[in-house]
Amino acid sequence: MNKKTGVNERCVVDFSVIDKEFSFKLGKVNYIKARQPLNAHIHKNKIELVYIVKGEQIYNVKDKDYVVRSGECFIVYADELHSTGCNPEDKAYFYYFIIDLNKHKSNLIGYGDIEGDNIVNLINNNEDRVFKGSTKIADIFDNLIQIPFKNVPYKKTIIRNLVSELLLNVIECKNTPDDDYYNNTMQNITDYIEENIYSNISITELAEICRLSETRFKTKFKNQFGMPPHEYILRRKIGTAKILLSTTDMTITDVAFTLSFSSSQYFATVFKRFTCMSPKDYKKISYENNKSPK
Repeated sequence: MNKKTGVNERCVVDFSVIDKEFSFKLGKVNYIKARQPLNAHIHKNKIELVYIVKGEQIYNVKDKDYVVRSGECFIVYADELHSTGCNPEDKAYFYYFIIDLNKHKSNLIGYGDIEGDNIVNLINNNEDRVFKGSTKIADIFDNLIQIPFKNVPYKKTIIRNLVSELLLNVIECKNTPDDDYYNNTMQNITDYIEENIYSNISITELAEICRLSETRFKTKFKNQFGMPPHEYILRRKIGTAKILLSTTDMTITDVAFTLSFSSSQYFATVFKRFTCMSPKDYKKISYENNKSPK
């Protein structure tokens, strides 16, 4: 993030410029505010791996939305049409890596045919798309995106080693049960938030549920979800607001106070921050879509 200019930042490296055999790209993205939805597109013969460092994104594949939060990976398999659906590209810091596994299973990292096939099969072993990643993946991406700009005589070897380490880490994370990650105190807190979404939820009461100090609770929550608890609550409230605006006759003011916002003006400000449009525009578009013939 550029704190001086306050603008979104993106860096993309096409490794085929270094070697034509390197058919993969790595992008580093830091959105400090929401953007318009990502249009539907396909990566022919390639998979895409996304790792969220901070914040969250909602991706749509096969008409299903997947919420990907801080510390999680998301995979789009080869030739799948994907986008963010009707959701904006959200405020977040993340990496995305696009690679043709079948092309590179033998000649990129020195895998033989058998071992290369095993690695490809382990990554493509099922339809699991969202899974808990590791800080190692973020470190590998951070190192990998810097290598093309360094003047070293063994640059290609470093790239091969880092990509190999990346694939092995993805396999390990993808095939490791994550029950402990979800079945913990923080999961109980998110359930509580959903159950009380219309109330004015305070950080104090959430910390008391966890039997933690507010400071420790905030730290623990942010480490797991990549955002402060207050921002998480606002995101969930806006999600509920979108449902109310598109499926009921409630006015914008009614929705604001139903969800315990202090004013309709503040509600409108928060709504636009996370959706890139005003509640009024969203309600209008939803109404027009609902009355259109199916």
